[in-house]
Parts: sequence; C-alpha cells; structure tokens
Amino acid sequence: MTPKPEDVLVRGTPVLGLCHFIEKELSADARDGIYRRLPEPFSQRFVKGSLLASDRIPLSVVNLLTTLAAEARGEPVESFAERAGTAGAKEGISTIFKSFFFVLSVANALEIAPMMWSRIYNAGKMRVEAGGKGAAIHVTEFPGGPAVCGRVTGWFRYIGTLSGAQNLRSRHDRCTSKGHPACTWEFDWD
Repeated sequence: MTPKPEDVLVRGTPVLGLCHFIEKELSADARDGIYRRLPEPFSQRFVKGSLLASDRIPLSVVNLLTTLAAEARGEPVESFAERAGTAGAKEGISTIFKSFFFVLSVANALEIAPMMWSRIYNAGKMRVEAGGKGAAIHVTEFPGGPAVCGRVTGWFRYIGTLSGAQNLRSRHDRCTSKGHPACTWEFDWD
C-alpha cells in the first residue's frame, strides 16, 4: 500500500542539501517568504535554520518546499527538483564515498541505491535491474510526484555520472502519482 506523503519521513541530510540549493537560487527575502508558507512547526524551523541532519521531515513538507521554490524561480517543478537533487547528491556524498563511486561501474553504483534509499526515506521498496549500459530502478509503496521524483532523478543522474557514465539519459515515465503501481526510472548511457 502506498503511504500518503505526510506519513513518509525524509532524513534531514538531503533536506539541508535542498535548503543550501535554494539559498543559491533565491534571494533571502524570497526564501524567507517560502519558509513562512510551510506548515508549523516546520515554518519556524526553516526560517531559523534549526534543522539537523538527523531530523525527519514529512515528505509533504519537502515537496511543498521544492514546489514553492520552483514557482519562485519561475521554473517547472520537475526541472528545478532535478537540479536540486543533483546539487543535494553532490553535497551529500562525502569525499570518502565520492572516491568509492569512481571505482564502481555505473550499474554497480546504482545497485547500492536501495541501501542509500532506506537511510533517507522511511517508506518505499527499491529494486534495481542493472547491467551493461542500462538500468531500471523501481520503487513501490512510495508516493511519487514531480517534486520528489525530480529530486530522485537528479540524485541518480549524479551517481551515474560520478561513476563514469557518458551521455547518461534518464526517463521517468511511470510514476505512482500517475496511477502506476511503481515509480520507475530507466537509464542508459554510452
């Protein structure tokens, strides 16, 4: 069964990465206005910058933050969210893990995604089919949508590129938000 976005919790680390991305994309006044539109108690926590990496924030709040920031930039949610996901992955992967991805093949790097997923989200089951010059990633029991799926796409693309994928292409045509039983990302590269 797919949980509601308000019932899914996101670890603070990628949310902090999203906030850092928004800091670079929007003025202080625009950020403050967006943070104040979030539900309490999160509104004040974002305004005060009192989020911790160990915090758990409802996915509904993170999606709302992403959507409001995209609107403030005048950019479609999907593309803004993908750029945010890429920036968050760059920030979230420490130098120790970064070198790890350099030695893995793209397919092998994507195969560790389920472990990383379970450290970020408290919902969703991920299955990876990888080999050769392509991969498919399926996430069930998770409420997809433009904001979260865009961030996930950016994260996957960064991991693939970091692992040496040339001309990495991605598709996310099947999403639980569109009535599919799973969110599916398909990747291929040269």
